[in-house]
Amino acid sequence: AITAVLMAPGSTRQRFASTCFAPRAGSSPLGNLERTLQAWLLAEPLQRRLDTGLPASEVPMTPAQRVAAGVAAGVLNADEADTLRAAQLARDAVLAGRSED
Repeated sequence: AITAVLMAPGSTRQRFASTCFAPRAGSSPLGNLERTLQAWLLAEPLQRRLDTGLPASEVPMTPAQRVAAGVAAGVLNADEADTLRAAQLARDAVLAGRSED
């Protein structure tokens, strides 16, 4: 239950986080994780719209190809696609243990 509170934006998370050391992104894994969380909070509604508006393909697509297909289909505009791509890159960097800076 506590992890759900800490992973969602809100006053409880903000109060807790304000007392914690939060290094800058690029300088530590924790900073990169926080940056990735913020990126996904912006991108999550776009990912949902893409998942809803773009039917599953029989041909497997990478996340980048799926975003491009969403733009081509008019599900996302170019700015939204950039936001979603940035979140995907940040996620991939955290999972690989590297920084995107």
